[in-house]
Order: sequence, then structure tokens, then C-alpha cells
Amino acid sequence: MFADLLNEAGDYAGNVYNFAGDLRNSVGQLLVTGEATTGALRHELVFGASYQRKWERWGTDWYWSNDFNGNLYRRLDFLSTHVPDFGFGPVDYDERQKSLFVSDTMHFGDHWQAVLGVRHVDYEQKDLDGDPQSDSRYTTSSLTPTLALVYKPVDNLSLYASYVESLEAAGRVAMDAEPPYVNAGEALDPTTSKQYEIGAKYQAGRFGFTAAAFRVERAAQVDQWRGEERYRVQNGLTLYRGLEAIGSFGLTHDLDLGLGFLWLDASLEDLSPENAALQGNRPAGSSRRQIVANFEYRPPSVSGLSLHGNVRHSGDQYYEDANRVLIPGRTLASVGLQYRTQIGGRMATVTANVNNLFNRRYWNLDTLGEARNGSLALRIDW
Repeated sequence: MFADLLNEAGDYAGNVYNFAGDLRNSVGQLLVTGEATTGALRHELVFGASYQRKWERWGTDWYWSNDFNGNLYRRLDFLSTHVPDFGFGPVDYDERQKSLFVSDTMHFGDHWQAVLGVRHVDYEQKDLDGDPQSDSRYTTSSLTPTLALVYKPVDNLSLYASYVESLEAAGRVAMDAEPPYVNAGEALDPTTSKQYEIGAKYQAGRFGFTAAAFRVERAAQVDQWRGEERYRVQNGLTLYRGLEAIGSFGLTHDLDLGLGFLWLDASLEDLSPENAALQGNRPAGSSRRQIVANFEYRPPSVSGLSLHGNVRHSGDQYYEDANRVLIPGRTLASVGLQYRTQIGGRMATVTANVNNLFNRRYWNLDTLGEARNGSLALRIDW
């Protein structure tokens, strides 16, 4: 059930929607690790190969209909009489990646380390519609590096700088967007992202601290209007510049506290003239700041029991790349417990959580936020 809000009085148009999708992922990886010494250098070596596959097939029945209307402040008694058919069509999207990679962590004495790595990826993407004449196939290969330099002035402190490139699949244009995309279901070409980072890590006894500054460049996906028609296209860059700091402290043997902060300056850059109006805008769904505080307490009188909780603040974010609708920030709290014991001679873990503890009302990017809710899980290991 989807409802489109019509006005500030709370009136909405309600739609019944059904579809069937079968999205599968598989991965296999082989790693060989070892050590070697060449002169004064000690090497930690990793050789590997991996295979990834993702494929999709979709239902033969798509239903979207304005079957009900109402108001947020009035109870609605509605029961859908639509009977869905969840039969599947053939596979219509097939994506495969084959990778070979190697890395060498070189130790220069007790204080310096360097990481050199490279990954070769063969990428294949098939967009199938059942007609061999119109099926499309895209192939590419890439060679992406990983570089890092680490300096340890003392045993507890590491200073580092790194650069990483990565081939990223761009996926398909959403088929359930509203208003719909003219090119819905189109497979977008993969791109290469770049990440630069400098930071520090410190760990001494019960205290740990990590700080980093980073810059990430990724291909941007934006909405492009051609008259009254809406397209989703790759254009320009999504640029992320940020600072992150995370601290943890064992206040006592039984109580751990943590605090984390993220400041993010995200923007759309290098756009074509058709999308110049979005230049410099904040990407949809990105907030400038996030703060989280957490605790874990292990009562000494009850073996295997731990209590945990966190308070998480996310800043405001725009609903769309055009930056017209600003969604307010929110602060949410959650608490829970975990109890490890034995059942029938096997180790068991009971986990219980209460989310949105104070039942705050808030918006996600596309939907109303969840009200207070709880979960209970039992895990048995054998």
C-alpha cells in the first residue's frame, strides 16, 4: 500500500501495488597468505581470486491502482480484493565479476609500513528482454590500485595515509519510482570510484580513538527532465569530503562507553549543461552531521548478560538532488540486552531490542519513520 499526500490537511490518494522480484547474489573467493623476507624488509603477502554473480528476474504481474483514498487523521477500513499473481518471467539481468588481486604489506623496521596492492577485474553485464536482437551485453576490465603508508611512532599509535580505487556496478534504473522514469530498468555502466584518506588510530588499555579525514569521488546519478519526461542518468561526480572521529572507553571492567562523530560535505560536481542547475547541490539523502553515543554494561552478578543502548543523531537531508524539500534531522534512542547461555548442551544467544525508545515521529527519505518497535531473537550454535 502506497499513499501520496495531497495537502497539509492530510488527505491522500492510496494505491495498491504488487510485484514479484527474485534477486540473487553469489560469491566465491580463494585466498593464499604468507610471509617472506628480502634483506631488511618483511613482507606480508596476500594472493587471491574471486567470482561474483548477480542476477534478477521479475514477476509477470505488475499492479498499481488508486483503489482507496483517505485522510491521515481518520481511520480507514479498507481491504484489498486484488489477487496477485507472483509468477516469474525469465532472467532479464545478469552481472558477473572475475577478479585477481595481490597485496604486499612491507615492514621497514619497527615504525614504518607500506601497503601496495592491485586488483584486476573482468566485468560483464547482460540486459536481457527475451529477444536476442535487442538483448544488450557490456564488458569491460579494470586495473585498480591500493596504496597506503603507515607510521607508528609508538606501539599504541598509528598514523596513515591511503589511496584506493574500486570498480563499482551502477545497477539499474528504479522501476517503481514515482513519477516513473522513462528509462526504468535500464542497466547503467559500471564506474571507478576513488578514495583518499589520512588518519590516526590509538589504542591503550581501555581507551581507543580513531580519527580520519577523507575524500571520495563517485560517479553521480541524477534525474534529468526532457520536457515532461523523467530520466535517471549518470552525469558528473558525487563528491564526499568528511571528517570522522570515534572514541571508546572502558569506564570500568563491566561498563564500556563510545562516542562517534561524522561531518560530511557532499556535493554534485562537474555536471553537464543539461544538469547545471544541480551544480554544487547536496545529494539527496546526505546529512552533514551524524553523532552516535553508545554503552554496553555487563552486570557482574549475572554471567552471560549484557545490556546495551545508543542514541543516534542524524542531521537534515534533502529529499531530492534539486534541494527543494528539506527533511528535518532526528535523534533516536534504542536499548536492548543479550544473554548467552546453554540450551541442551549447545551455546545459545537471546537478543532483545527496543528501537525508537521514545517513539519520536520523523521522516525517512521516502517514508514515515518507524514507530517504537521491538525484536526478539534466539540463536543456537552447533
